[in-house]
Amino acid sequence: MRRLFRAISRALPARMVVKGIGSKTIFPFYHLVSNNPPSHVKHLYHVLSANEFERDLDFLLKYFTPIDSKTLIDNLSGNTKIQKPTFFLSFDDGFREVKDIITPILLRKGIPATFFVNPAYIGNHDLMYRCKISLIVDRLKAANITGTIYNEIAKLLGVNCNSTTIIKALFQVKHNQSKLLNEIAELIDVDIRGHLSANQPYLALDDLLVLAKSGFAIGGHGYNHPYFNEISFEEQVSEVMRCMGWVTSNFPDQPKLFAFPFTDYGITDNLLNQLLLTPDGSCDITFGTCGIQPVRFPKHLQRIPMELNGISGKRLLSSEIMYYLAKKKSGYYRVKYDKNL
Repeated sequence: MRRLFRAISRALPARMVVKGIGSKTIFPFYHLVSNNPPSHVKHLYHVLSANEFERDLDFLLKYFTPIDSKTLIDNLSGNTKIQKPTFFLSFDDGFREVKDIITPILLRKGIPATFFVNPAYIGNHDLMYRCKISLIVDRLKAANITGTIYNEIAKLLGVNCNSTTIIKALFQVKHNQSKLLNEIAELIDVDIRGHLSANQPYLALDDLLVLAKSGFAIGGHGYNHPYFNEISFEEQVSEVMRCMGWVTSNFPDQPKLFAFPFTDYGITDNLLNQLLLTPDGSCDITFGTCGIQPVRFPKHLQRIPMELNGISGKRLLSSEIMYYLAKKKSGYYRVKYDKNL
């Protein structure tokens, strides 16, 4: 259905589409922006160039008003009422390009943003497992790897010795299998420590402190970025608490914001209740990645992934709005969420 609305979005004026959403806030998010996508992310998702990113922002600014985290919290708490379409912009993973490319553009255009980070990687102490996969795939695609090495990799992964099969299997490796990825990286001379040292893919804590002083918010994104639906409830709680403990100790005067890494699929109301609604809750707001949705659980909101290859931000957002409005008009949300609509 989303593909259908992406096709329709080519023909409809954006002003007409945005008008249908009223005063709702939308939550677009990115990871990084670069004219030369780094090898640790280039095989994971589409990386926008600086010009593409600015075009997205210009579209947003034409039809929506940017808001910061404090305004968002005031609105959710009923202290203020937003009367026009707004957007809340965020970025995940704390990559170096936030400092080098993204924030200069945001400051020039006057757009607030929140940066969701993984404390395990701030300061370049390690590389997130999916980034390790991208580095490995980059070497497999670029280098002349011998058949003997391919055989060894296939044995480690438990698959047939076929380059396509091996690459597919690499993307199935779980977050708790970093040891396996390190072994494969060593086989093909991918120096992860050297990459961290030479490229500094992540921000340092001092960088984040400068960003906070410039008015940007710093939020949590899991301590080391696991799939939450692959870990136990106790591990989920620990992951959030450990992450948010680091965030609040370093940024005590900011709202407590947490974006689930990858997706909030499999997250229970029990977890959200513990994070958001108990007196000692560790979060003021949490976020998923399901696009535009009605609020199903108090202060748990859904963001819109903006890095879809070949789709401009204008088309992507227009189609997402139409998709939401069509489902709302059909009664889908009332059936699914009942009184929570």
